[in-house]
Amino acid sequence: MVRPFDGGALWDDELDADICPTCGKARRPRKGAGRLLLWPPLGHSTEKIRSLLGKKGYPVEAIEDGRCIGLDVEAGEIDRLCIYLNGALTGLETVDTNALFLESRTVPDFGDIADVRPLNRFIAFNASDWLGDLIDSGRIDSLFQPIFRIPESGAPTEVFAHECLARGRDAENRPVAPGFMFSTAVDADLLFPLDRAARAAAVRNAAAAGIETNIFINFTPSSVYDPANCLRNTVTVVEDSGLPRDRFVFEVVESEQVRDVEHLAGILAFYRRNGFRVALDDVGAGYASLNMLPTLKPDFVKIDRELVSGIDHDPAKPVIVRGLCDIARELGIGVIAEGIETEAELEGVRLAGADYAQGYHLARPSDAPWRG
Repeated sequence: MVRPFDGGALWDDELDADICPTCGKARRPRKGAGRLLLWPPLGHSTEKIRSLLGKKGYPVEAIEDGRCIGLDVEAGEIDRLCIYLNGALTGLETVDTNALFLESRTVPDFGDIADVRPLNRFIAFNASDWLGDLIDSGRIDSLFQPIFRIPESGAPTEVFAHECLARGRDAENRPVAPGFMFSTAVDADLLFPLDRAARAAAVRNAAAAGIETNIFINFTPSSVYDPANCLRNTVTVVEDSGLPRDRFVFEVVESEQVRDVEHLAGILAFYRRNGFRVALDDVGAGYASLNMLPTLKPDFVKIDRELVSGIDHDPAKPVIVRGLCDIARELGIGVIAEGIETEAELEGVRLAGADYAQGYHLARPSDAPWRG
């Protein structure tokens, strides 16, 4: 597995000096003594919290005519309190209860407003110190999975690109599953720094591995507020790598979940203005991603793997995939069929008109580029 070539953190100190805190290094939970304030949604939720904390020996103060609960917390106790609260309230109550922790102070001021968050995210953030350390220490490695051109006949042998797949390591260098890493980041409001660090790691790791093909790098649109600010570090890292910009393809993950097409269009336009290409994944999963094609006109689309799986058995799937390929061809978009598990599926997407193929049947992710 390729690790960051400099063996250190993924941050450019000069560039990070004036970026926003959300996009920069991961914020860490406060573990010292302080005061926890809670705003439950309903009276019975308030009583549940008061009863629980009273039984656990925590004096509770009613604030704002009882709409807010306040309690003093000793150093190191916040972890235990989070466990108690998470067990006492329903999932919906933790979503609708707001929380604020003030370290070494008892009275909030205007600047604390940004730190008020739903209790479920407060609990997740409090347990996320390992992830913040992973991000700031640059413990993000890359595996590379090749994408092949589909020939008119025979097995694909020409590698068109490699997709960079992020893998994390904990403090003991044990692997962290990417799904767990990113789901924790979403729950703990750390998706911005993780997604940014993963993009930087992918660029640097691809350069260190000596990849000579095109390079696909995943990103989450919801982690980008303003492309001009949130993505400039990525542009700088590419420049520092010495690789040509036009070899990089930035791939939108979870395309079918995009809600703000105009915002996504602005992100893709930023990438293109800076000499990169763009791709959408999971096209064909519902109507959303298909409807976005005329507006976004990406350079590549990846056919949703559910349409590829069993394409040789389901008579409807070849018709759908062929239609998607025809639409893409009319718009000048390259089509990648991912999730190829069998020779029959490869033949199915070939007959349907896909341009490229990716999947375990062809090559599994590896810590080195595919050499044949």
